[in-house]
Amino acid sequence: RCWKLARSSFAAVHLILKSVYPYILLIIIAASIMSSIITSMLAKIFPKQECRSLMLGLDSSGRTTMLYKLKLGEVVTTIPTIGFNVESYCHKSQYITLWDVGGCDKIR
Repeated sequence: RCWKLARSSFAAVHLILKSVYPYILLIIIAASIMSSIITSMLAKIFPKQECRSLMLGLDSSGRTTMLYKLKLGEVVTTIPTIGFNVESYCHKSQYITLWDVGGCDKIR
């Protein structure tokens, strides 16, 4: 008796889903279109921001290592900076330009 009840319940659910399925697809497609429209509107209202930053510090303090860790996502072996390094990268919705000045006291 329980089996017949479960079987009839399954058949009822299957019948409902079969009749509702096309409408569910339309809702998913409409939601996708709406999300892309909202995303493009927000991008126009809040454009990507640009940020410039200058890193100063003592010699061998890790400025260049930190610069390339942010840019490449991995630690690289560096040599002492003579002059300066400039790198740009994008973090979330911001373009960040980092200047690493070091080595020569006259440049600072």
